[in-house]
Amino acid sequence: MPKIKIYNVNSESEQLKLFVNLAVKYQDDWNELINYFSDFEEIFKFTIAKYTREEGEQILRPKYYYQVGGDCDDQFIFLTSLLLWFGIRPENIYLALASWNNGETFEHVYAMFKQNRAIYSLDALPENELGKVAHLKRIVRYWPITEFV
Repeated sequence: MPKIKIYNVNSESEQLKLFVNLAVKYQDDWNELINYFSDFEEIFKFTIAKYTREEGEQILRPKYYYQVGGDCDDQFIFLTSLLLWFGIRPENIYLALASWNNGETFEHVYAMFKQNRAIYSLDALPENELGKVAHLKRIVRYWPITEFV
């Protein structure tokens, strides 16, 4: 099991900034990880299969997510680091927050990206498909990751 580093953050905005900065910092994990996959769809399916609800909170870099899985913030870091590694410009990658309680609090984070004027969801919850979100009855806010670096 990899060592888990504890990050102390005091606000939601600090937490979101941490997620984005870890994706930027650890995108080179994909120099090795990419060898385990044949295409992006396989990576997305793998990400869904590795989803697990955590007791407490841990934040994993991509190479550790590959080993042990994680929750939605770990998926965000895993997939956002991949998009950056692929060379997708940061202004075309988005951090999305979802709420199932009328936006009072946000319980879920995931990545989206823009390509050829279309925006694709990378919400890797087990019930979703690549580019599609199953939970349409939720409030979603999103920003380009450039707002957090």
